[in-house]
Amino acid sequence: MKRFSAGLLGLGTVINGISVVLRPSDGGYRIYANHQPCANLPDGGYVRNLNEAERTVTRYEKRICASASSLH
Repeated sequence: MKRFSAGLLGLGTVINGISVVLRPSDGGYRIYANHQPCANLPDGGYVRNLNEAERTVTRYEKRICASASSLH
């Protein structure tokens, strides 16, 4: 399971060279990859807590990497 650690932009981790960050949103967090929201995730990348974020990122790692790399 991916672990998030504190960084300048918020809680984050790196997956295959892609920066994945949790930004506060509506009482929870929204998942961003390379500074873009991961809209292709369930609920538009919105998660309620850190545990849910870790499970979501682990489960949808390939989808996150694909969406982030398609931005370049």
